Amino acid sequence: MKIKKADIERILSIIVLYDGPKEVAGLLTEEIPLSLKRRLQKIRTELLNHHNDLVLQRAEVSEKFKAEDQKEQLELEMKILHDEPLEVNQDPVSLAMIEAIKTKANYDFEIIELIAS
Repeated sequence: MKIKKADIERILSIIVLYDGPKEVAGLLTEEIPLSLKRRLQKIRTELLNHHNDLVLQRAEVSEKFKAEDQKEQLELEMKILHDEPLEVNQDPVSLAMIEAIKTKANYDFEIIELIAS
């Protein structure tokens, strides 16, 4: 799966949202086959690792361009950082598997397509 770093948080929020330790929303809270659940969990785990790296990279960029007169450069560097491609090396999830989920939730289909690519 190829994505931009900017999509990491949006994908994680589609896969699962937490309220404290409890899963409250997302694909992992739906009644789905175990094979799909396991694939989504693996994608989530890898994305969390990439997210942690992204948080550190954001902090480095922010520290580097923290002066008030460097605001435009900071915005440019953040845009470049978020536009960087990212390869998620997990088993793919088919669009048909996700479309077969019976749900009343309104998921962002643009993000669903990223997960299924």
